[in-house]
Amino acid sequence: MGAIQDRLPDPDIATLLTEFKQYAKLPSGDNTDDFILNLSLEGAMEQADLFINNPFVDGFGVDESIPSSVKLGVFVYAIQDAERTDPTISSKRSSRIAETYRSTEETLKAVEERYWGRYRMNPGL
Repeated sequence: MGAIQDRLPDPDIATLLTEFKQYAKLPSGDNTDDFILNLSLEGAMEQADLFINNPFVDGFGVDESIPSSVKLGVFVYAIQDAERTDPTISSKRSSRIAETYRSTEETLKAVEERYWGRYRMNPGL
């Protein structure tokens, strides 16, 4: 696994899922979609690692924190992936945030460039 998959779920994937549901404006007590949301989060972290190809370590090999914009990009990517997989998820979200994503029509590639592009190392590897 890469740095994002290893260190972004801090302290664990359950905490990341709770933060993700808050960001996505999904009801915290509704666990019916947790399986697909977890898969979407894991897939987004994997894609972020593949795209960025950055170990996030300093010159001495010491782990650096994962930037907030990388985490935000993982959330946006995961939301779009979850909604494509299960359209009922978007109906559970607040209309305000759903309208924002529909109006901007960010594609998954746009998410990669907007949130992760500046951290990318060795594109094409």
